[in-house]
Amino acid sequence: MSLPLFPDSYIITALLIKTPTAMADKPQPEYNCTQLELYAVCRIGLGSYREQLADFTAFKAFYDAAFGNDFEAAIEAAAALPDFQARDETSETANIFLGEKGTECANKWQDLKRYITTTTGWKLIQKPKLEAAGSTLYQKASHENWEVLKGLMITASSFIANNDVELKADGNMPNAFQGQFNTLKDDYCDLYDEFTDAEQDSKGGTDEKVNANNAINKTLAIINGDGQAIYRNDAALEDRFIFDVVLKIVRGSKGKTVTKDIAADTREFVDRVVKNSEITNTGQVELLLMEGNVPAPDPTAITIPVEGAVTRPEGSAEISVFNTSPTEAGQFTVRITVD
Repeated sequence: MSLPLFPDSYIITALLIKTPTAMADKPQPEYNCTQLELYAVCRIGLGSYREQLADFTAFKAFYDAAFGNDFEAAIEAAAALPDFQARDETSETANIFLGEKGTECANKWQDLKRYITTTTGWKLIQKPKLEAAGSTLYQKASHENWEVLKGLMITASSFIANNDVELKADGNMPNAFQGQFNTLKDDYCDLYDEFTDAEQDSKGGTDEKVNANNAINKTLAIINGDGQAIYRNDAALEDRFIFDVVLKIVRGSKGKTVTKDIAADTREFVDRVVKNSEITNTGQVELLLMEGNVPAPDPTAITIPVEGAVTRPEGSAEISVFNTSPTEAGQFTVRITVD
């Protein structure tokens, strides 16, 4: 997907073209800051661009209102992509279930091993029989090597099918064991497929977000480069188009991040909030945000979802955060200036 922010010579591709080389090389962040800081710096840069639009248009004709709107859409699209924890949740959950099922598989294979060692007539050939059932795979398989464990279960299932009569002789292996083993094998293989699919989705999501972040960073770099050229004789305006200068403002040289607990059905008022900083919901209930010192939320309140974050409203360093849950407490972090 390309971001149509420039003429042909300036088009920025948000996602790497999936050539064999690009797929082999994992994209790396091209910005020396956190993702949230990047979004804040981009938003400030966009605001500065819009305030000085006439000068930018005079410098290069492609700079117009639509250019700014497209850049804003790209920033918000990048910010909306799920972060690592959100992407990784499915994969991590699948891994937990896979571990539980893996333990069952290992135990079931040990039962098979016992049946092999007690099969009539196999005393002298136990070693090749155990190897045929997958014994050489067991050590790795029992230490959370999920792919090897899948191979172990498939190998052992085939072994049981090929040696069914001998294993059951003299009442050794129960008649139901083969069906139980195959059911467990199939359940495990299904979980393994879910896990590997979730892993691929997680990695793909990481690449997508890094590429989207790199794209808006490149767009901002072009704006900043032209802004510095336009205002080379105006230090105050030039500073507004220098990434590190704006980043310092975002981080707040005299600021600190604090965690606020908010009881059920209450409000938390915070002042001296750093401009363009993020208010992050670190609790387990949805919160509402309003600019200023207000007693109750209204329809204009901004929702902060669980594990989500929003940028401080532009107009005021004071905010009111509301927890409307009647029973559950909440929590959020906010960056404030300090003396």
